Amino acid sequence: MPDSTSRPTMITREKGEDIRRYATATLTVGRNPDNPEEVRSDLVVDPLMPPICSLRLAHILHDIADHLEAVHGVEGC
Repeated sequence: MPDSTSRPTMITREKGEDIRRYATATLTVGRNPDNPEEVRSDLVVDPLMPPICSLRLAHILHDIADHLEAVHGVEGC
């Protein structure tokens, strides 16, 4: 399975809105407003967009996780 072709980057909210116009799936991560100690994540899939194979999506998410682990090693929490 090929790796994803892009690396995670920090983008503006405006760019995020633009990306969501064509995104098949969007991973959201944020603190629960009712319980700020709880971090939530959801994978939002748009059924109107062309599907992406779940295995390929898993590989892309794995690439992102690897990138975040590497950044954590440099930045820490």
